[in-house]
Amino acid sequence: YTVHLTTPTYTTNHYDHVIGNGDYYATSLSGTTVVTGKGRLSLPNGLNMSGGDGITVAPGGSIEIYSGGNSITIGGNGVMNGNGFAGNFIVYCADTVTDFTLNGNGEFTGVLVAPSAAITMNGGGNSRQDFTGALMAYSVRMNGHFNFHYDEALGRMGGNGRFLITSWAEVN
Repeated sequence: YTVHLTTPTYTTNHYDHVIGNGDYYATSLSGTTVVTGKGRLSLPNGLNMSGGDGITVAPGGSIEIYSGGNSITIGGNGVMNGNGFAGNFIVYCADTVTDFTLNGNGEFTGVLVAPSAAITMNGGGNSRQDFTGALMAYSVRMNGHFNFHYDEALGRMGGNGRFLITSWAEVN
């Protein structure tokens, strides 16, 4: 018989932050983050993602983020929700958060509750769904190519709260 030599290739994942079950607190969140359990994260200074920053919700994981500060920016690698269910990534913003920006390839699959925030969604990337889920905001502006998809599974989520559209204005 013939013996062949080969060099195996290994792929590893490196994350700067790992969130499992429980409550977490951070003054800032940069780099790559993976959510493996049911976590809650408090960010009193807000969230500012750009460059190589990204949050990955692994299958079986879910997170609720409570954000303070004045603004949230999601760019870079955005939010990769491996579950595909927007209810597994929920961001609650304090009234002090008046600006939320979703840039370029910064995909978002989740629920955003930011009643005082002016939302700006800037030119989506290559994805067919740049924003998937639901949002509650003061105002929304979509610039350039942008795809928005409401996750109908949120209607089966249960609980006491519900989202109602109170008004909208279509701009050409």
